[in-house]
Amino acid sequence: MKVEAASRADAMTIAIPRRILLVEDSGFFRRALAENLRKRGFGVLECPNGEQAVALARIDMPDLILLDMMMPRLDGMMFLRMLRSDPETKSISVIVLTGSRKDCDQKAALKLSVDGYYTKDSIQFDELLEAIEKAFTARALVPIAATPEVNRASPASQQMTPPH
Repeated sequence: MKVEAASRADAMTIAIPRRILLVEDSGFFRRALAENLRKRGFGVLECPNGEQAVALARIDMPDLILLDMMMPRLDGMMFLRMLRSDPETKSISVIVLTGSRKDCDQKAALKLSVDGYYTKDSIQFDELLEAIEKAFTARALVPIAATPEVNRASPASQQMTPPH
């Protein structure tokens, strides 16, 4: 009887990609980065501004947020403050990926516990992937490539087709 129960549980285990919320106001950059991340097996939620990102972070609880700092309506710094002040979202990993080279922006972001701060013009995609893997490891999340099956409920917004 115990064997049957274990077999049913194993049959219900599904592969769910690690979810990344990509917050970027540049449509071209956002779509290109999202496509490359999906090709690597990540589930990607795209968001063009900080206002919508706050709502998505609360609803979908992504594993990691890639955040631009310079956006209309609600900039990255204000988004970070809101994210970190909410008990439900304060522990979500955040990597800043921005055009801002200001030391004060970087210092302020680091004070809000970001997992990395990178400028768009100086980071290569492979370096970004390493930063993502490092953030997952630091938060005790294992990348999907290392564990192809995850036993976790899937919100409706996660129903994305992984790349072939």
